[in-house]
Amino acid sequence: MRRVWFLFSLCALVASFTGAQEQKKEVYSFRQFSDDFKLYHAEPGWIIKAFLLLPLDQFDAAWELFIPSLQDCSGVELLVQQCRQYDEFLKHLLIDTKHKKLMLVAPSEQAIYLKQPHMLTVFNYWRVKKNTLYQQLYAFYFDVVAKQLVETIRQAYCEHNTSEYPTLYKKAVQYRNQLLRLYRKLMGTTYDERYAFHLNRYREVLDELDKERAAYVGDGGV
Repeated sequence: MRRVWFLFSLCALVASFTGAQEQKKEVYSFRQFSDDFKLYHAEPGWIIKAFLLLPLDQFDAAWELFIPSLQDCSGVELLVQQCRQYDEFLKHLLIDTKHKKLMLVAPSEQAIYLKQPHMLTVFNYWRVKKNTLYQQLYAFYFDVVAKQLVETIRQAYCEHNTSEYPTLYKKAVQYRNQLLRLYRKLMGTTYDERYAFHLNRYREVLDELDKERAAYVGDGGV
């Protein structure tokens, strides 16, 4: 249901923005995107709708300009929220190479469109072009979620002898599962080995933490 609402919201934003552009009889361009980027704080609301209005041959340049701005956002929770929105955007994004445009299509409906040879997911489009910029988003997203995991592991360790431990441990496992999903976007890239190592270490730490908790419970703890 969240994805349906996300797609609906995106379409509504794009429709309103497109209407304004049509009234001005202007075509949104990378130059305008660059100017807007200097004027406004980079956040998903306008960034995503701007991407969708750009000509296909200017989309990559806009993405390259946008990527470094992720680090300007303060607060881990806000960073995760914004990364999630950009991730959802990319999951819904198809590239029409024949008509040189970007399209939002629900993942469950993409198979129909992808039967046409000129339609590509944005990930395949970038792979064909040997463009690796999307990897920076997922590497950054991984790092931010990893911070949440490490902090939750620290809290769980401090609470291993209290009734709070099960909730914290479950939360830590959920973060690690999220990292596994993000890692799949980075497999076969320059990030692969480093993040595979991190995932291994997180698993080992969680295993040791659970053993310590089990020993405490076995000794008659909470």
